Amino acid sequence: MQVMLNLVSNASDAVEQLAREEQWIRLSISLDQGKTIIRCANGGPALTKEIAESMLQDSGAAKSKKGFGLGLGISLRLIQKAHGILEINTAAAHPDIVIVLASRPIETLKLSG
Repeated sequence: MQVMLNLVSNASDAVEQLAREEQWIRLSISLDQGKTIIRCANGGPALTKEIAESMLQDSGAAKSKKGFGLGLGISLRLIQKAHGILEINTAAAHPDIVIVLASRPIETLKLSG
């Protein structure tokens, strides 16, 4: 939940000052060969490798004065603890963050409530 909150918050910040037609956020979830793939993209400009690398650091180097920039660094650590992968697709035309997690069979999930 924390990772999703960080992704959507960062995407929202990224599109806030853009023209109306560029203010979009797209979340998608798919299953592929036993893995859950979560993507979060937005209408912002493409990210360079240098910016992507700084976004995944805990130092907050990529964040503007509006925040601390700790979200993606923390998100990366949380995903790694779950034995997953968090990557920023720098080949995409817009910011595109990809999370890959091992899927569990539905019968093993415990639902609360």
